[in-house]
This record gives sequence, C-alpha cells and structure tokens, in this order.
Amino acid sequence: MPFYRFGAGMVHIHMSKRQREKAPPACGFFRWAWEQEPDSIIVARRVKVRCMAMAPYLCDWPGCDVPICEQHRLALGPELDVCPTHNARRGLLSRLLPAPAP
Repeated sequence: MPFYRFGAGMVHIHMSKRQREKAPPACGFFRWAWEQEPDSIIVARRVKVRCMAMAPYLCDWPGCDVPICEQHRLALGPELDVCPTHNARRGLLSRLLPAPAP
C-alpha cells in the first residue's frame, strides 16, 4: 500500500512493483486527530481517523497476524508484540503473559 499517514497528513510513496510487495502495510487501528477550520488556527473538534501509519510489526497473539504500528503495539518482551484488541483480552489472561516493562 503506497499511502501512509505521517503526522497530520497523508503521503503517497512512489514504489516499483517489487518495492510494493516488500513494503510494510498500513496500520488499520483508529486514533484521535484534531480537525481544524481552514481559515483559522483554532481547533474545531477531535475526530476518529484510521491510523494508516507504517506497520512493521505483526500481532503475536495465537491466530492473529494483524499489522500494527509503533504507536499501537505493546511489547511484552523480545519478539512478542500484541495489538490493542488482544491487549484488552490479555487482562483476562494476566497470569499467563507477563506484565509490560515500564
């Protein structure tokens, strides 16, 4: 996918077919962003938008391979990353998985 979100804007990265096959997918989770009026600096409201950041990590929960970005991943250990959906479920299984390091 050649479209990614960097900061507040979307960026199209021109890639060859071979580069697109190796490029990381975009994060599919949602985040809050501020929407501004075009003629002023005052922030109008918060809106929920799809994250669309580069997602170099995959969720390591059994049976889940959702691509996740740096902001949405929770590193439980080396080579053990969990997506926000399974982080909520991890609370139920806290005796099986260790708590994240501060």
